Amino acid sequence: MDVVVSSKLIDLVKTYCKSEYPNEACGVLIGRRFSNNEIQITKVLRAKNVSPTPRVTYDLDPLFVAQSHELAEQEGLEVVGFYHSHPNHSPNPSLTDLKFAWPDTVYLIVSLKQELVTKVKAWIRKEDKSGFNPLNLIIVD
Repeated sequence: MDVVVSSKLIDLVKTYCKSEYPNEACGVLIGRRFSNNEIQITKVLRAKNVSPTPRVTYDLDPLFVAQSHELAEQEGLEVVGFYHSHPNHSPNPSLTDLKFAWPDTVYLIVSLKQELVTKVKAWIRKEDKSGFNPLNLIIVD
């Protein structure tokens, strides 16, 4: 499956993630799903990490997620996923990520070393909940 996103939006996500370091940043990905298994991200929303342990986990306010769904619907789009950062860790999903992952949802993970972005990867949870499959992240100008 391909996830297509503009370099401008990726840069925005990176900026959000760097600004929250050393805490995990998080937010919502809005876009479209196409019948050819392509997902296009057209908007990113910055969210407040409401986790009591923001250095090692993230949690989005459920009201903010609901409002994101409403906003997307008003624009003829949908919430296609979420992004978050892994400060000083790889961009691979953690067991905590797996525990709370939704089906058919893109998870964009930004790896940071200090305040520098080292890697951005996209994932989707396996149907059997045994882990994640990597997605082909296509960044366009």
